[in-house]
Amino acid sequence: MSTERRRHVDGGTPVAIAVKMHATRGRGLRPVFSQMGSIFSKIIDDDNILGLRFHAIPPPGKCQYWACTLQCLCDDDTKSIIRPLGCLTGPGELLNTDLDINEFFNNNDVLFNEFARLVERGSFDPLLRHLHKIKQLTGLEYGPMIALDAHTQGSDQWTKGVCDETVLIIHEH
Repeated sequence: MSTERRRHVDGGTPVAIAVKMHATRGRGLRPVFSQMGSIFSKIIDDDNILGLRFHAIPPPGKCQYWACTLQCLCDDDTKSIIRPLGCLTGPGELLNTDLDINEFFNNNDVLFNEFARLVERGSFDPLLRHLHKIKQLTGLEYGPMIALDAHTQGSDQWTKGVCDETVLIIHEH
């Protein structure tokens, strides 16, 4: 079975998003997808990671934030599922309201190191179990992953272009 949706991105260009899956597989994906954001948010809250706050959408005003997305890549580059899970913002210097470029990349390093420590500790195991479940339900060759991408809000186009970095990807081995 193949499902396809069209959406507009970057100037209204239609992009097809398609996922091929066996007819009996794929059922039950919607609840698993919807649980991912709440699981991620709970991990952030329970471990009080650097005082980060989880948001459903990017925050207003000038700041640095990290977008969390669930990504399931199919066999070729034209087909994938991408679901936003939410956004993270931090307190103080992590919020980076001056949108300092050096601070932007320093904050990403701090966040990466903290997440790496928590992965080693097993804090993300509930998330990894859900990623495994998605892989089983879809029958995808490549497992799903969660990407954490750093961005700026309220900045000019040049700063947005420079301050755009994938900080980490969480996936099962």
